[in-house]
Amino acid sequence: MTYPGGKAGAGVYQQIINQIPPHRVYIEPFLGAGAVLLHKKPAIVTIGIDSDAGAIVSMLGKNSDIAGVPGVIIKLGDAISFLSTYQWLGDEFVYCDPPYLFETRSSKRTIYNNEFGDTDQHKELLSLLLTLPCYVAISGYHSSLYAEMLAGWRTISYQTRTRGGNTVREWLWMNYAAPLELHDYRYLGNNFRERERIKRIKTRWIARLARMKDLERYAMLSTIAEYSGRIPQTNSKTALKAAMMATQSGDIANSDDITRAAPIINSDAGRQPSHNIPIKTTIDRVSAKEPMRAAALANKADTAPAVSQLLTLRDPEEG
Repeated sequence: MTYPGGKAGAGVYQQIINQIPPHRVYIEPFLGAGAVLLHKKPAIVTIGIDSDAGAIVSMLGKNSDIAGVPGVIIKLGDAISFLSTYQWLGDEFVYCDPPYLFETRSSKRTIYNNEFGDTDQHKELLSLLLTLPCYVAISGYHSSLYAEMLAGWRTISYQTRTRGGNTVREWLWMNYAAPLELHDYRYLGNNFRERERIKRIKTRWIARLARMKDLERYAMLSTIAEYSGRIPQTNSKTALKAAMMATQSGDIANSDDITRAAPIINSDAGRQPSHNIPIKTTIDRVSAKEPMRAAALANKADTAPAVSQLLTLRDPEEG
Protein backbone atom coordinates (compact mmCIF):
# COMPACT_ATOMS: atom_id res chain seq x y z
CA MET A 1 0.00 0.00 0.00
CA THR A 2 1.41 3.39 -1.00
CA TYR A 3 1.47 6.26 1.46
CA PRO A 4 -1.43 8.70 0.89
CA GLY A 5 -0.15 11.82 -0.81
CA GLY A 6 3.33 10.31 -1.19
CA LYS A 7 5.71 11.51 -3.91
CA ALA A 8 6.98 8.12 -5.07
CA GLY A 9 4.74 8.09 -8.17
CA ALA A 10 6.28 8.02 -11.65
CA GLY A 11 7.94 11.35 -12.39
CA VAL A 12 6.79 13.08 -9.19
CA TYR A 13 9.84 13.16 -6.94
CA GLN A 14 11.94 13.82 -10.05
CA GLN A 15 9.97 17.00 -10.78
CA ILE A 16 10.53 18.22 -7.23
CA ILE A 17 14.23 17.33 -7.01
CA ASN A 18 14.82 19.18 -10.30
CA GLN A 19 13.72 22.38 -8.53
CA ILE A 20 16.03 22.07 -5.50
CA PRO A 21 19.08 24.39 -5.46
CA PRO A 22 22.34 23.61 -3.61
CA HIS A 23 22.05 23.56 0.18
CA ARG A 24 23.88 22.29 3.26
CA VAL A 25 20.88 21.30 5.38
CA TYR A 26 17.76 19.58 4.03
CA ILE A 27 14.63 19.72 6.19
CA GLU A 28 11.41 17.83 5.46
CA PRO A 29 8.99 18.57 8.32
CA PHE A 30 6.07 16.47 6.98
CA LEU A 31 8.10 13.37 6.21
CA GLY A 32 5.43 10.73 5.59
CA ALA A 33 7.00 8.03 3.42
CA GLY A 34 9.96 10.33 2.68
CA ALA A 35 10.11 9.79 -1.10
CA VAL A 36 11.93 13.06 -1.85
CA LEU A 37 14.33 12.68 1.09
CA LEU A 38 15.14 9.10 0.07
CA HIS A 39 15.69 9.80 -3.64
CA LYS A 40 17.61 13.11 -3.56
CA LYS A 41 21.34 13.31 -3.05
CA PRO A 42 21.96 13.62 0.71
CA ALA A 43 22.85 17.01 2.13
CA ILE A 44 25.54 17.40 4.78
CA VAL A 45 22.68 17.31 7.28
CA THR A 46 19.29 15.78 6.44
CA ILE A 47 16.39 16.18 8.89
CA GLY A 48 13.08 14.38 8.56
CA ILE A 49 10.25 15.15 10.99
CA ASP A 50 6.78 13.67 11.31
CA SER A 51 4.16 13.84 14.05
CA ASP A 52 2.97 10.30 13.27
CA ALA A 53 5.16 7.70 15.00
CA GLY A 54 3.64 4.96 12.88
CA ALA A 55 4.70 6.72 9.66
CA ILE A 56 8.27 7.00 10.95
CA VAL A 57 8.36 3.33 11.93
CA SER A 58 7.01 2.32 8.51
CA MET A 59 9.45 4.52 6.58
CA LEU A 60 12.48 3.33 8.53
CA GLY A 61 11.34 -0.28 8.38
CA LYS A 62 11.17 -0.16 4.58
CA ASN A 63 14.43 1.83 4.25
CA SER A 64 16.64 0.52 7.05
CA ASP A 65 19.79 1.45 5.12
CA ILE A 66 19.07 5.13 5.72
CA ALA A 67 20.43 4.60 9.24
CA GLY A 68 23.92 4.38 7.76
CA VAL A 69 23.75 7.59 5.76
CA PRO A 70 25.96 10.31 7.29
CA GLY A 71 24.15 13.25 8.84
CA VAL A 72 20.63 11.83 8.69
CA ILE A 73 18.28 12.70 11.56
CA ILE A 74 14.74 11.29 11.74
CA LYS A 75 12.62 12.83 14.48
CA LEU A 76 9.15 12.47 15.92
CA GLY A 77 7.78 15.96 16.31
CA ASP A 78 5.52 18.78 15.23
CA ALA A 79 6.46 20.59 12.03
CA ILE A 80 5.45 24.08 13.13
CA SER A 81 7.14 23.75 16.51
CA PHE A 82 10.37 22.59 14.88
CA LEU A 83 10.40 25.29 12.21
CA SER A 84 9.59 27.96 14.81
CA THR A 85 12.53 27.10 17.08
CA TYR A 86 15.20 26.04 14.59
CA GLN A 87 18.39 28.15 14.55
CA TRP A 88 18.52 29.29 10.91
CA LEU A 89 21.79 30.05 9.10
CA GLY A 90 20.39 30.58 5.61
CA ASP A 91 21.99 27.52 3.98
CA GLU A 92 18.96 25.30 4.55
CA PHE A 93 16.36 23.99 2.13
CA VAL A 94 12.89 23.26 3.51
CA TYR A 95 10.51 21.03 1.57
CA CYS A 96 6.99 20.80 2.97
CA ASP A 97 4.47 18.21 1.85
CA PRO A 98 1.70 18.58 4.44
CA PRO A 99 -1.66 16.83 4.26
CA TYR A 100 -3.53 18.92 1.72
CA LEU A 101 -6.39 21.26 2.53
CA PHE A 102 -9.67 19.40 3.08
CA GLU A 103 -11.42 21.74 0.65
CA THR A 104 -9.11 20.66 -2.20
CA ARG A 105 -9.43 16.90 -1.68
CA SER A 106 -11.93 14.79 -3.61
CA SER A 107 -12.57 12.78 -0.45
CA LYS A 108 -13.21 14.65 2.79
CA ARG A 109 -12.67 11.64 5.02
CA THR A 110 -9.72 11.43 7.40
CA ILE A 111 -6.79 9.58 5.82
CA TYR A 112 -3.91 10.45 8.17
CA ASN A 113 -3.44 9.57 11.83
CA ASN A 114 -2.56 13.21 12.47
CA GLU A 115 -4.59 15.32 10.06
CA PHE A 116 -3.56 18.78 8.91
CA GLY A 117 -6.32 19.82 6.55
CA ASP A 118 -7.98 22.77 8.29
CA THR A 119 -7.65 26.22 6.74
CA ASP A 120 -6.37 27.70 10.01
CA GLN A 121 -3.61 25.08 10.19
CA HIS A 122 -2.43 25.88 6.67
CA LYS A 123 -2.62 29.63 7.33
CA GLU A 124 -0.34 29.18 10.33
CA LEU A 125 2.10 27.07 8.32
CA LEU A 126 2.22 29.44 5.35
CA SER A 127 2.62 32.48 7.61
CA LEU A 128 5.62 30.77 9.22
CA LEU A 129 7.17 29.71 5.92
CA LEU A 130 6.97 33.30 4.68
CA THR A 131 9.31 34.35 7.49
CA LEU A 132 12.03 31.73 6.97
CA PRO A 133 15.40 33.10 5.75
CA CYS A 134 16.16 30.17 3.43
CA TYR A 135 14.95 28.30 0.36
CA VAL A 136 11.43 26.92 0.86
CA ALA A 137 9.17 24.78 -1.34
CA ILE A 138 5.74 23.40 -0.53
CA SER A 139 3.49 20.96 -2.39
CA GLY A 140 -0.29 21.07 -2.58
CA TYR A 141 -3.38 21.23 -4.70
CA HIS A 142 -4.28 24.66 -6.04
CA SER A 143 -6.40 26.73 -3.66
CA SER A 144 -7.39 30.36 -3.20
CA LEU A 145 -5.56 30.37 0.15
CA TYR A 146 -2.23 29.36 -1.37
CA ALA A 147 -2.73 31.61 -4.40
CA GLU A 148 -3.31 34.57 -2.10
CA MET A 149 -0.73 33.95 0.61
CA LEU A 150 2.04 32.78 -1.77
CA ALA A 151 1.24 35.24 -4.55
CA GLY A 152 4.88 36.23 -5.04
CA TRP A 153 6.24 32.69 -5.15
CA ARG A 154 7.25 30.82 -8.29
CA THR A 155 5.16 27.75 -9.17
CA ILE A 156 5.23 24.67 -11.34
CA SER A 157 2.50 22.07 -11.74
CA TYR A 158 2.40 18.49 -12.96
CA GLN A 159 -0.07 15.65 -13.31
CA THR A 160 0.02 12.60 -11.06
CA ARG A 161 -2.33 9.86 -9.92
CA THR A 162 -3.98 9.35 -6.57
CA ARG A 163 -4.05 5.98 -4.82
CA GLY A 164 -7.53 5.54 -6.27
CA GLY A 165 -6.19 5.90 -9.80
CA ASN A 166 -7.60 9.39 -10.47
CA THR A 167 -5.49 11.89 -12.40
CA VAL A 168 -4.88 15.11 -10.46
CA ARG A 169 -2.72 18.17 -10.85
CA GLU A 170 -0.31 19.02 -8.05
CA TRP A 171 1.49 22.31 -7.55
CA LEU A 172 4.84 23.24 -6.11
CA TRP A 173 5.30 26.74 -4.68
CA MET A 174 8.87 28.08 -4.25
CA ASN A 175 10.17 31.26 -2.66
CA TYR A 176 13.13 31.52 -5.07
CA ALA A 177 13.73 32.03 -8.78
CA ALA A 178 14.40 29.10 -11.10
CA PRO A 179 17.77 27.77 -9.90
CA LEU A 180 20.81 28.08 -12.14
CA GLU A 181 22.39 25.22 -10.20
CA LEU A 182 20.84 22.09 -8.73
CA HIS A 183 21.67 20.07 -5.64
CA ASP A 184 21.14 16.86 -7.63
CA TYR A 185 21.33 16.55 -11.44
CA ARG A 186 20.53 12.83 -11.68
CA TYR A 187 16.86 13.37 -12.58
CA LEU A 188 17.34 16.23 -15.01
CA GLY A 189 14.66 16.19 -17.71
CA ASN A 190 10.93 16.85 -17.93
CA ASN A 191 9.95 13.21 -18.46
CA PHE A 192 11.35 9.70 -18.58
CA ARG A 193 12.39 9.91 -22.25
CA GLU A 194 14.23 13.18 -21.71
CA ARG A 195 15.95 11.88 -18.58
CA GLU A 196 17.14 8.82 -20.50
CA ARG A 197 18.43 11.03 -23.35
CA ILE A 198 20.48 13.11 -20.91
CA LYS A 199 21.85 9.95 -19.27
CA ARG A 200 23.02 8.70 -22.66
CA ILE A 201 24.78 12.00 -23.35
CA LYS A 202 26.56 11.79 -19.99
CA THR A 203 27.59 8.19 -20.65
CA ARG A 204 29.03 9.09 -24.07
CA TRP A 205 30.99 12.01 -22.61
CA ILE A 206 32.45 9.84 -19.87
CA ALA A 207 33.47 7.25 -22.44
CA ARG A 208 35.14 9.91 -24.60
CA LEU A 209 37.04 11.32 -21.65
CA ALA A 210 38.18 7.84 -20.66
CA ARG A 211 39.65 7.26 -24.15
CA MET A 212 41.64 10.50 -24.13
CA LYS A 213 45.28 10.81 -23.16
CA ASP A 214 45.74 12.21 -19.67
CA LEU A 215 46.85 15.71 -20.70
CA GLU A 216 44.06 15.98 -23.27
CA ARG A 217 41.52 14.92 -20.64
CA TYR A 218 42.82 17.49 -18.16
CA ALA A 219 42.74 20.17 -20.87
CA MET A 220 39.09 19.40 -21.58
CA LEU A 221 38.21 19.44 -17.88
CA SER A 222 40.07 22.73 -17.47
CA THR A 223 38.09 24.22 -20.36
CA ILE A 224 34.82 23.06 -18.79
CA ALA A 225 35.84 24.58 -15.45
CA GLU A 226 36.76 27.84 -17.18
CA TYR A 227 33.39 27.92 -18.93
CA SER A 228 31.58 27.19 -15.67
CA GLY A 229 33.22 30.24 -14.13
CA ARG A 230 31.55 32.42 -16.76
CA ILE A 231 28.05 31.22 -15.89
CA PRO A 232 26.11 33.75 -13.77
CA GLN A 233 25.89 32.59 -10.18
CA THR A 234 22.87 32.66 -7.92
CA ASN A 235 22.54 35.74 -5.73
CA SER A 236 22.52 33.66 -2.59
CA LYS A 237 25.75 31.79 -3.33
CA THR A 238 27.94 34.15 -1.31
CA ALA A 239 25.58 33.99 1.64
CA LEU A 240 25.45 30.22 1.38
CA LYS A 241 29.24 29.92 1.46
CA ALA A 242 29.43 32.29 4.43
CA ALA A 243 26.86 30.26 6.33
CA MET A 244 28.73 27.04 5.62
CA MET A 245 32.01 28.57 6.80
CA ALA A 246 30.33 29.73 10.00
CA THR A 247 29.07 26.22 10.63
CA GLN A 248 32.48 24.66 9.93
CA SER A 249 34.01 26.95 12.56
CA GLY A 250 32.18 24.94 15.21
CA ASP A 251 30.13 27.83 16.57
CA ILE A 252 26.77 26.41 17.61
CA ALA A 253 24.14 29.02 18.36
CA ASN A 254 22.16 26.62 20.53
CA SER A 255 23.86 23.69 22.21
CA ASP A 256 20.51 21.92 22.46
CA ASP A 257 20.10 21.90 18.70
CA ILE A 258 21.35 18.59 17.37
CA THR A 259 21.21 19.82 13.79
CA ARG A 260 24.13 22.19 14.31
CA ALA A 261 26.48 19.35 15.23
CA ALA A 262 26.27 17.74 11.78
CA PRO A 263 27.74 14.41 12.93
CA ILE A 264 27.04 10.98 11.58
CA ILE A 265 23.82 9.88 13.21
CA ASN A 266 22.43 6.39 12.97
CA SER A 267 18.89 5.43 13.86
CA ASP A 268 17.89 1.92 14.82
CA ALA A 269 14.21 2.85 14.73
CA GLY A 270 12.19 0.66 12.45
CA ARG A 271 14.52 -2.33 12.54
CA GLN A 272 12.75 -3.93 15.49
CA PRO A 273 9.28 -2.32 15.53
CA SER A 274 7.76 -2.45 18.99
CA HIS A 275 4.63 -0.47 19.70
CA ASN A 276 3.22 1.06 22.88
CA ILE A 277 6.59 2.02 24.31
CA PRO A 278 8.00 5.56 24.56
CA ILE A 279 10.13 6.97 21.79
CA LYS A 280 13.48 7.64 23.38
CA THR A 281 16.36 9.49 21.82
CA THR A 282 19.77 9.16 23.44
CA ILE A 283 23.35 9.93 22.57
CA ASP A 284 25.40 6.78 22.88
CA ARG A 285 28.89 8.07 22.27
CA VAL A 286 30.57 11.33 21.31
CA SER A 287 34.00 11.27 19.75
CA ALA A 288 36.71 13.31 21.44
CA LYS A 289 37.39 14.83 18.02
CA GLU A 290 33.93 16.44 17.89
CA PRO A 291 34.50 20.18 18.48
CA MET A 292 30.85 21.20 18.54
CA ARG A 293 29.88 20.56 22.17
CA ALA A 294 27.80 17.62 20.99
CA ALA A 295 28.00 16.03 24.42
CA ALA A 296 25.38 18.52 25.55
CA LEU A 297 22.90 17.38 22.94
CA ALA A 298 20.04 15.11 23.87
CA ASN A 299 16.35 14.84 23.16
CA LYS A 300 13.79 14.29 25.88
CA ALA A 301 11.72 11.11 25.90
CA ASP A 302 8.42 11.33 24.11
CA THR A 303 5.39 9.38 25.27
CA ALA A 304 3.78 8.75 21.89
CA PRO A 305 3.23 5.02 21.18
CA ALA A 306 5.94 3.97 18.74
CA VAL A 307 9.33 2.36 18.50
CA SER A 308 12.31 3.06 20.76
CA GLN A 309 14.69 5.23 18.79
CA LEU A 310 18.44 5.30 19.44
CA LEU A 311 20.63 7.86 17.74
CA THR A 312 24.35 7.08 17.84
CA LEU A 313 26.87 9.84 17.29
CA ARG A 314 30.29 8.87 16.07
CA ASP A 315 33.21 10.53 14.38
CA PRO A 316 33.01 10.31 10.54
CA GLU A 317 36.65 9.21 10.36
CA GLU A 318 35.97 6.20 12.55
CA GLY A 319 33.67 4.59 9.94
